[in-house]
Amino acid sequence: MEEGDRIIINWNGASESLNWTIGYSIILDNELKERTQGMSISPNPTQGNFTLSGIPSQGASITIFALDGTMVYSDQTTNSPDSVVPGEFLPKGIYLVLVITNERTSKFKLLKQ
Repeated sequence: MEEGDRIIINWNGASESLNWTIGYSIILDNELKERTQGMSISPNPTQGNFTLSGIPSQGASITIFALDGTMVYSDQTTNSPDSVVPGEFLPKGIYLVLVITNERTSKFKLLKQ
């Protein structure tokens, strides 16, 4: 299945079908490991704050997105290989943590319990 494909759903066995277009993005495990090489996130899952480790010395931009695409947090780090990110305010769920440096963009899946 690819982005833009249509899915036909029979609702409660009705003879009429609903056509929905579903947009999505897939991050494969191998691709994720390659993009995050040298950086890590812990603890994951978390119940509160978490630490991003291995940030390059020039700093990074850290942004957290909910699964619906809403940006829920954004900050800049400078001159520190580790950054503690506040996570206590996040409701339970799965989030995408995007870390942008001069060298690369890294993506992490974060589980908040």
